[in-house]
Amino acid sequence: MRFAIAALVAGCVGAAPAAPEPAELPEPPQEAADLINQGVKRLIETQEPDGAWTYQGVVGKPPGYRVGGTAIVCMALMTAPFASKDSKKSIDRGLEFIARGLAEDGMAATFDGTYDTRGWGHIYALELYARRKMKKEAAAMIDALARTEIEQGGWNYARGRKPFPPSSFMTASALLALRAAKDAGNDVPQAMVDRALAVLKASRAKEAAYAYSVRDKTPMDLPPGSIARGPQVEVALARWGQAGPETMRASVEMFFQHWDELEKRRKKTGTHAGKYGIAPYYFYYGHLYVAQAIELSPEALRPDYRRKLLDLLVKTRDGDGTWNDRVFEVSRAYGTAMSILALQAPRTK
Repeated sequence: MRFAIAALVAGCVGAAPAAPEPAELPEPPQEAADLINQGVKRLIETQEPDGAWTYQGVVGKPPGYRVGGTAIVCMALMTAPFASKDSKKSIDRGLEFIARGLAEDGMAATFDGTYDTRGWGHIYALELYARRKMKKEAAAMIDALARTEIEQGGWNYARGRKPFPPSSFMTASALLALRAAKDAGNDVPQAMVDRALAVLKASRAKEAAYAYSVRDKTPMDLPPGSIARGPQVEVALARWGQAGPETMRASVEMFFQHWDELEKRRKKTGTHAGKYGIAPYYFYYGHLYVAQAIELSPEALRPDYRRKLLDLLVKTRDGDGTWNDRVFEVSRAYGTAMSILALQAPRTK
């Protein structure tokens, strides 16, 4: 995933989007600034003794979740406009943890069994390293993605029967991280990117709706079930010159139209439940990527979209100043970081 982009897509599909100059980036409303400030303080307070911010999921706390979750929080702290000595110290400790975590056997560049989440750690570590211009470390993560790419292209943390179907949202996350790496000066294999882009195009179920898996068509592919990954896929395509403002607009509109279906699953148990198979962990994930899609939508629509998203984040914020879409207390850091990144989207390249 490239986090909190504010690049403008050129008018024609196929043209690379150009990032605005910093002076053009709007200041966040005071309400958003206050939310970010409070969230940053809570993230610093909740950093674990070993430097991690753990994300807990349905398979517990595997290394990929711990590395990926820590990288996401580090990026949130990096983008926040309230930098302090404390936040910088927290980022440094997080980077040290990530380096140790990536050196563990459980984070080797391979895939084990039918369900392996280490790829999430590789993806978000890559994005973090790219943002910090750590080219050597980023190159190692690019190599890890190359080694774990599915034969037909793309990535998936769940691989059952062969041929393994790529996941649209994991593939989009990887493409965004690879874009960040390329923008930072790293060499990125274009053939691998082209295969992944083809996967995303093949996953389109209908306008602004994307299948969960390229091969398996389910109710999750219908707009209410895909509104969290739809904007993300569109952003990934746009960042590689394959989409424009109008397709972005459609994905944003669909997100707001069906947001109540996401809200029904927030902080619930289980995974893909309900009519549309929505899992709770897509909630703030989706809010981050719709924030990025807003910044690539037609410019005249952005102020209204930003206000709508801010209202939703205010509505779902917990009383302690954090956000959490899971039933696991430890996942509060992830939800808070994703929300901060979403709030920062208008002013972060």
